[in-house]
Amino acid sequence: MLDRVLVLYVLLGWFAHLPHLTIARDVSWWQRTDATKRVDTNKSDGYSDRDGAASHSTDTVNAEGSNSRSGSSDSKLYINISTSGNKANSNISSDFSNKTKGHYNTKKGPLFGGYDPYIWDDDWSNLDPQCPRANLTQLPRPCFTLHWICVHQETLVTHDWRYSYANPRRDPLPDMPWVENWNFPAAVGTNTDALRGRGARYRLHMRSASAHEPTAALRNPVFTNCTLPLIIVADFPYNMGEFFAKVLTALDQLSSTVLDEKVTLALNTPMGLDLAPFHSLLMMSYSRYTPITAVELGSRGCSDTQLSSTGRNCEPAADEDDDSDSSRGGCRVHRAVPWSVEAAQPHCFQRVIMCKWDLQTGGGTPLAAVARRVVSAFIREGMVPASPIEYPDSSSSSSSSSRKANSGSSKDKDWGKLYLDPDDPRGSSMLRVLIESRQGPVRNIKNLDALLDACKAMNRRGFTAGSFDQLACAATSFSQPDGSVDKNRFLTNVAAVRSAHVLVVLHGAGATNSWFMRQNSSALVELRPCQFGTRFAPWPDKYMPKQHEKNDDVIRFFALNIEDQAQCLKGDIETALRNHTYRRDSVGWDASYFARDQHLVLEPGPFLAFIRHVAGLLFDVQKYRGARDADRLHGYVVPEGLMYGPLSITNLSEYRAAFRPNIIGF
Repeated sequence: MLDRVLVLYVLLGWFAHLPHLTIARDVSWWQRTDATKRVDTNKSDGYSDRDGAASHSTDTVNAEGSNSRSGSSDSKLYINISTSGNKANSNISSDFSNKTKGHYNTKKGPLFGGYDPYIWDDDWSNLDPQCPRANLTQLPRPCFTLHWICVHQETLVTHDWRYSYANPRRDPLPDMPWVENWNFPAAVGTNTDALRGRGARYRLHMRSASAHEPTAALRNPVFTNCTLPLIIVADFPYNMGEFFAKVLTALDQLSSTVLDEKVTLALNTPMGLDLAPFHSLLMMSYSRYTPITAVELGSRGCSDTQLSSTGRNCEPAADEDDDSDSSRGGCRVHRAVPWSVEAAQPHCFQRVIMCKWDLQTGGGTPLAAVARRVVSAFIREGMVPASPIEYPDSSSSSSSSSRKANSGSSKDKDWGKLYLDPDDPRGSSMLRVLIESRQGPVRNIKNLDALLDACKAMNRRGFTAGSFDQLACAATSFSQPDGSVDKNRFLTNVAAVRSAHVLVVLHGAGATNSWFMRQNSSALVELRPCQFGTRFAPWPDKYMPKQHEKNDDVIRFFALNIEDQAQCLKGDIETALRNHTYRRDSVGWDASYFARDQHLVLEPGPFLAFIRHVAGLLFDVQKYRGARDADRLHGYVVPEGLMYGPLSITNLSEYRAAFRPNIIGF
C-alpha cells in the first residue's frame, strides 16, 4: 500500500512540473532556431506593433554580454528561421516564448471548421497599410488557417512546432482537403463527363520541414506577414456554372466579413493545370492582385541556368556562395510577382488560409448580388465591349458614339442607370431574343437558321406581347469551335447577353451567362431535350430554376421541355457509341447523359408561341410568380403542340391523364 502511495506522489509531482518543462521546451526551440534573425533588405531595430509582423529587437546579448545592433526603423514584414545556427537570444524568452507557450500548451493544431487563434491574430489593426488584413474570428466553417508555411510546387512545408519531428508530443499533420469531383478540361467542344473525363481526386501535399530542403527559400525560410494566400479548393473547378454558384458566392461573403482586397487568391487546380480565363475575370473584383494557381504560389523561381541566360540578378542564400555546388536551385531572385506587393517573390508565409467549397457547401452571398459586383467591375474598368449583336431597333445615328462610350472608360456608369447605349434593351418596344449557337458534338439546334427566319416572318405579320410590338431574334456562340473561351470572348458574351431581353440556351454552362443580363428586365429560357426535363428532371431542376428563384427572380427563369421525339436527335457521342465508332470503355453509357446531350430540331410554331408567353410575363414579377404558382409557367412541347405545366413532371403521360392540360395546336 505504501509503495502505491509513493508512486502516486511521484506522478503527481511530475505532472506539477510538466508546464515548466513545456515552457522550457518552447524557449529552447525558439532560441535554437534563432527566430529573430532578419535577412530582408529593410532590417528593423525593434519590435513594433505597427505592422504586426513576427519581428523583434535586433539588440541581442551575446555570450560575452556585448550588444550588437543593426538596421533602421523601416517596417518589419518578415522573420527568418535559420536551421543552421544555435545562437542564444535573451529577448526571446521574455516576449516571444511567452506568447507561444500558452498556445502550444492549450491548442491541438488548426481548428478545422472555425477560428484558429494564433500568436499575432489580434495584430491586424497595427499592420502596415500595404499589407492585407483579416478578421479570422469570422472565418466560416469550410475554411481554416495554417501557420509558418512554405509553399513548394504542390507541397505545403510546415515549420509549426506542433507538427515538428523534434517535438516529442507532436500532433498529426492536418488532412488537406480534396478536389473530389472534376472534369478534365479537354478541347472537345463539350463537357468531358460523358467521355469518362472525370479526373481522379486531387489535393496538395503537406509535410514537416526537413534537414534536406531542395531550395534556398526552404532551407532559410523568411516568413512574410505582408502576403496572405487564400488557397481555394473546389469541386468542378473548370465548370463555370459550378464555380460561379459555389466558389464566387462564398468568396464574396468572405471578402465582406473576413478578408480585404489585398489577399492573394490561389485556386488549387488539379495536376498542375492552369486557370481558365473565366477564373481570373470572375475573381478580379475580390483582390487587387492577379489570381494564380496553388502551384504558381509554390513556384521555385528562376533556376541558376535561367539566370545566367537571362541576365537577371540573383543573391545566393545565407548558406550558399556563388561557386558552391549547393546553389542547385531556388535561388532568391530579385523580381516582383503580380500576386504580391513585395519586391521579390515570397515563398514562406506566417499564415495561409485554405477553404474547401464543394457542392454541399451552403450559404454565401446571393448570386444576383455577386453578378452585380462582377459586371459592375467590368463596366467600371471599361472592359465590356460593344455587343456583337445588331438589332433592327438600334439607331444607326447614335450607334457609333454610344458604342465608343460603352467600350471605353465607364467609371461613371451605374448598374441600374439608363444611359445612351444601343445595347441596352430597356425601354425598347422590340423584344430582343438571343439564341445560343453550339458547334460541338452534343446539344446543338440543328435548324437554327429556320428559327431565325420564322422569327422575322412573325415580326412582319405583326407581333404583340405585353409591352412589346416587335420581335427580333439573333444567334451567338459563347465559345470557339473547340469549346474554348478566352478573355475577349468571355467579355463579348457579357456584352451580348446584356443586349437581349430573352436568352435561349440548351441546358449547360451557357445558362450561367444569364447572370450577366440586366436584372428585373430579362429572362432565361432553358431548352431541355426529350426526357431530360421529365424522366431526368431532378438533374436540371436543381440548378438554374432554384438559383433564380432564390434570388428573387431578378432574372425570370422558364423551361421549355421538348417531349416530341421527332424534334430530338441522338447526340454525336451516343451515335458513335452505338455504331461502335467510340469504344465502350471511353464513353460513359448513361441514359441521363444521352438525354441531356441530344440535338434539337425545333418546330418554329411552339417555340415562338412560348417566346410570346415569356414576353407577356417579363416585366411583371407578380404575374410571373402567379403563373408559377398556377403551374402554367413552363412549357412542354408534345406531338400535338404546346402545353404549360410545372417543373418536374417526371411522367408526362400520367400527368396528362390526371390533369388534362390544354394543348395549343399548330
